[in-house]
Amino acid sequence: MKSFSYSMLATGIAVIMCMTAYVQQPVYSDITISAMSLTAAGALKEVSAVTSNIHLVNHTPVAGITSNDVMKCSITINNISGANAYGAKLIVVLPAEASVSSGTLPSNVTVISQRVATGGGAGYVEFNLLIIYPDRPVTVVFTFNKPDHTNKLSAFVICAVPDMNPANNYKDVAY
Repeated sequence: MKSFSYSMLATGIAVIMCMTAYVQQPVYSDITISAMSLTAAGALKEVSAVTSNIHLVNHTPVAGITSNDVMKCSITINNISGANAYGAKLIVVLPAEASVSSGTLPSNVTVISQRVATGGGAGYVEFNLLIIYPDRPVTVVFTFNKPDHTNKLSAFVICAVPDMNPANNYKDVAY
């Protein structure tokens, strides 16, 4: 009976020690900003079109172009791992003097104003993306009034799940 007890004890200890080897390894995500672009999105305005026809009298041809006083930003976030990225947020740092109308933003967005002392304007825009599933890109689009003096927009994405490659979580674009 004593040898049976030792055998059971040894088996129990072996099982407990082996269980630590089989415990699920932590799940890692790899979220990335895969694309970021800025385009003019202001009202359509007419400008003189270039023509080589010198025989036009009192008729100046015009072409419609989009004004660049309002910019449209499009950012695509992708999860290139096999695990879901829970608690995902995209934070877009706006140029100084830029303004965003919160009425034009989706409900998952918070505009944070922290530049009151330096002339106003939104400091950054935070998109609460919740979950980014593997290989299912999420694209956010918003517009802002273009400032006169700065021309750079920066974005980074974070999540509650550890990210195995945080170097691809940041991107910026100039206009």
